[in-house]
Formats: sequence, structure tokens, C-alpha cells
Amino acid sequence: MAGRETLLRSRKEDPMPSTASGRPIVVGIDGSAEATEAAVWAAGEAVRRGVPLRLVAVWHVVPGSDSSMMLYSVSEFVDESRDSAREHLDAAVASATAAFPAVQVTAELVQGPAARTLLDCGRGAALLVIGSSERTRLDRLVFGSVTTHVTAHAPCPVVVVRPPVGGTGGPVVDGPVVVGIDGSEAARLAAEFGYDYAEAHGVELVALNAIPPNAVLGVTPTQRRDYHTAVEQDTAALVSDCRRRHPAVSTVIDVVEDDAAAALANRAKGASLLVVGSHGKGAFRGMLLGSVSTSLAHRAPVTTAIVRPRVAEDLI
Repeated sequence: MAGRETLLRSRKEDPMPSTASGRPIVVGIDGSAEATEAAVWAAGEAVRRGVPLRLVAVWHVVPGSDSSMMLYSVSEFVDESRDSAREHLDAAVASATAAFPAVQVTAELVQGPAARTLLDCGRGAALLVIGSSERTRLDRLVFGSVTTHVTAHAPCPVVVVRPPVGGTGGPVVDGPVVVGIDGSEAARLAAEFGYDYAEAHGVELVALNAIPPNAVLGVTPTQRRDYHTAVEQDTAALVSDCRRRHPAVSTVIDVVEDDAAAALANRAKGASLLVVGSHGKGAFRGMLLGSVSTSLAHRAPVTTAIVRPRVAEDLI
């Protein structure tokens, strides 16, 4: 658990107590425009679900990590870092409540390493929401990133909010939901998440299954056609329960031959949400920058939800 200096304040102007209940939606605030977009997206989702919104600004001072420390005493630098985080938090609260006045929101100032602290805050949450990170692949390899660590190890679904590439004014709201399907339990959970979102927003859902190109090397046209048909049938079978529970959602089954991450990123252009499952096979899995979910957390053109089974202690 990160060291804490917590400021917990209700930001709802209405003197009546909050009616929101259930698992909160937690948002990491770091002062960036992307984090503010994440707060606004999460506020809308919190209102839709009828759950509280919890905005968390994490601040952390590492001695000698900033040249400006040479101009201040340690205590002055700590105070400035904390005050700056508080200002970012206040601004995020203002943006979220301006966009969704009905949201029930609390603001929390927490001291500690960003990724570890957000993971702690994610325990018991319905969602953990963060803004997109624009690091290069080399940056991520050498330095790592909060996004990489959080999406690999979070105890709940993670949503990485970003506006569409080339777009303005925030995430698309009327595009389809695109869900990556690969026959796994993680994909089934992703489908459930995607159908719930698609029904709530009145959009269609695309269930995309990518066949690795090397899987059909050297086959005849008939064999390739049969292989595609079998994958389409498997994909339809995996989402069949979701389709029965969400009959209002129009479903498109899409099978392509391509690398999974590339196919999903391409199909997600113009989507309102991209949803993928994370198999969550331990710490080593989180180190694999080439995994589909980790890759899409950084390169997807739209807001992306990464869904994984909850860890046992989070279900208590």
C-alpha cells in the first residue's frame, strides 16, 4: 500500500446524501488533458450505472528527481507537488460535474507511486479509468509506463480513454462497439462488457476474430473457406448467450486474416469503444509488451476497455 495523505471530499453541491451505490468507478488524475477526458467519460458511465465516481490524484516526490528541487527546500518542493496535484484534482472534478451534474463524486489526494497506488485504489472498483499515454514503443520498453503496468495487473476492468485519431471533441459516441474474440474465457467476459455498453448506448456490436496469417499458409481455397466458416461459427457460438440477453443489439461477426492487435486497431477506427480480454497469467505476462491488450492500450485509435477476470480477493 502506498503512503497516503488523503483528502476525501464530496463534490456534490446538493446537500442531500448520495443515492449512488455499488462498486465505484475510479479515475487516475495527473493534470493532463487526457486525464480530464477520462474523468468526463467516467462521470457519464457512473451516472448510467448509478454508481459513485472516485477521482484520485496521485503525487509522488523522489529526492533528486527534479532539477527544480535545487531552488527549494525539500518541504517547499513537497508542498508545491501536493498543491499542484490538488489543483489538477479540483479541475477534473469541475469538468466531470459540469458535463454530468447528477454524478456523485468524491475527490482523493494520495501520495505514492502512480501505478501501484492506482492498482490499490482499483480493488473493489467497477472500473479503473485512465487517460491515454502517448509514449513511443522504445519509451515503454526502457522506462515502462503507468498504462502498461495498470492494464497488465489491475484487479478490475481498465478503460483507457482517448479521442479518436484525427478527431476532435472527445470520444466517438455513436460508432459501434468492437470486441476482440479468440475463443477464450477472457473474450467471453469482454463480450459481456461490450454488449452491456452497446445496449446502453444504442449502437451495434462487431465481434472480430483474427486468424493468424500463418494458420492458413499453404492451404487450398476450399480449406481456407472452410476454416473461415468454422471460425465464424465459433465466434457466433461464443457471443450467443450475450445476444440472447441483449436482443436489441445488432451484431456483426467479422473474421479477418491478420495479426490480432493490428486487425482490432484497424477495425476500431470510428468505433465508440474497443473491448479486449486480458488473460492475466501472472507478472511475466505483464512484461510482454507485445501482448494484444497491452499493445492496444497504447496504439488503439479509440477508447479501449481491457477486461480480465477479477482476482479472488477482489470478489470478497
